[in-house]
Amino acid sequence: MTKELKKLRKKISKLDLKIQKHLKKRSKIVEEISQIKKKYSLPIEDKEREQEILSKMDNKYVKKVFEEIIRLSKELQK
Repeated sequence: MTKELKKLRKKISKLDLKIQKHLKKRSKIVEEISQIKKKYSLPIEDKEREQEILSKMDNKYVKKVFEEIIRLSKELQK
């Protein structure tokens, strides 16, 4: 493995750890949201909110990742 490749992979690993940390935080907030929705008998799915989030994505790859995050968040709320 080249030195340059090793350096770039190290950067990705650091980013992956940050992403993981933030996704854990996000899932805890989703759980809180779920409790509120249950308390007030609100639906899990909010298409308007989903569109709001996805419309800010200017990269096709990132948008796909967020689509999956949203899907998993809805799953977590069930």
